[in-house]
Amino acid sequence: MIRKYQARRRVKKSLIGSLIQCIELLIHNNANNQIIAESLIEWINNHQTELADTVFDEVEGIFQFKDLNVLDYPIACTNHEDLMCGLKNFSKFKTDTKTLAMIFRCRLEELFFLETDFDCANCGTGGLIVVKEKSLVYECRTCGFLQDLNGNKYKSSGVITIPTISDLKQIEHLIK
Repeated sequence: MIRKYQARRRVKKSLIGSLIQCIELLIHNNANNQIIAESLIEWINNHQTELADTVFDEVEGIFQFKDLNVLDYPIACTNHEDLMCGLKNFSKFKTDTKTLAMIFRCRLEELFFLETDFDCANCGTGGLIVVKEKSLVYECRTCGFLQDLNGNKYKSSGVITIPTISDLKQIEHLIK
């Protein structure tokens, strides 16, 4: 029984090859943030069946990005040089599926979530991201601590989602 379960969750080498090929093409063409985001989402959508029940799905949760319209999110705010540097890490980990899945999710988060210069009130790490529950709150990517826009601890009571550009307009004076 365990063997069958493990085999079902294994990522095929051809799928990893397809991802690496997609990333290498984006790097070679020095694609802009919008094209990168669209290409990564397209790759997810083209491989949903193969990705289901794998580390990409169950551990990294990449399906939360599959239906997003890149024009609705602050893709342009992502530092392009940092993003390209992160994409170049893919080829270094071709044989480590778990690390590839983590890097893939991190690049998606880098594109879709808005990162701030604010420090976490819990662990002191900088670079809180803006997330949405009932309202906008800051989340620490290091410790997972949530704080409201005033820096107070926030207790989540629902599903946290990615805020759109429209959602972020209410705090644009805090960000730039």
